[in-house]
Amino acid sequence: MENHVNNSSLSQEITTNWSPEKYLTVSGLKEEDYALVVLNRPINCEENFVIELWNSAQIRLTVDGGTDRWLNFSSKSSSSRKILPPDMVTGDFDSIHPETLTTMKSLNCDIIRTPDQNETDFTKAIRELKPRLNARNVETVIVLAETSGRLDQIMANINTLFKAQTFSPELDIFILSSDSLSWLLSPGHHSITIPRRILDQKLWCSVIPIGRKCVVTSRGLKWNMTGQTIQFGGIVSTSNTYSGLDRVEITTSDHVLWCMGTKVD
Repeated sequence: MENHVNNSSLSQEITTNWSPEKYLTVSGLKEEDYALVVLNRPINCEENFVIELWNSAQIRLTVDGGTDRWLNFSSKSSSSRKILPPDMVTGDFDSIHPETLTTMKSLNCDIIRTPDQNETDFTKAIRELKPRLNARNVETVIVLAETSGRLDQIMANINTLFKAQTFSPELDIFILSSDSLSWLLSPGHHSITIPRRILDQKLWCSVIPIGRKCVVTSRGLKWNMTGQTIQFGGIVSTSNTYSGLDRVEITTSDHVLWCMGTKVD
């Protein structure tokens, strides 16, 4: 994420620039320091990409049953590359196998029990991660989590994005699945560089208000908005796509969830 003063007619505000390509390719992963979090969801991204994503992270964290997912992935990997162990394992440990926890201890991982039931394991993991991120000046967190299956867990993960704004507003948290990338856009102006292969296939994208009313203006979408109020019970910009411009510009009055399809045939 980068900021600069925007002099375009769309907005005179400071612009936040986003380059999602950095998180979608092996070469791009080397451009930025980040932490990687693995949640308790299937790991369906391409194997070599996951290994590079994992090994290149400055901090590696698995969350509760996500540790089982990571251990299963690494043990079945066909790659000859060494896969590094997690630095941290967190959670209330209601879904992790006891044998997995024993294995993590033998690998000298930091085991941090987070029993508070008023927050999800994902939210608590971000809280535990924050001091380590601050110590290393890392402000990007990539979360490996498929966005299919249980709707309640998907919504809980989105809620963590919003909740993290209250205690770690400096963090950019991306939810990465095998076919999408999602993150929050804060109030203000944003410019998102769209990879050419995604433009060429006219993959989907969405601007979704969660739990609040937003006024949005956009450029670069097939169905743009100009001072449009979006909210649940009214208009939401789902199943949108791109106009062909290599950038999407969005000005929003409040936090909105930006989602983009990434799986190219």
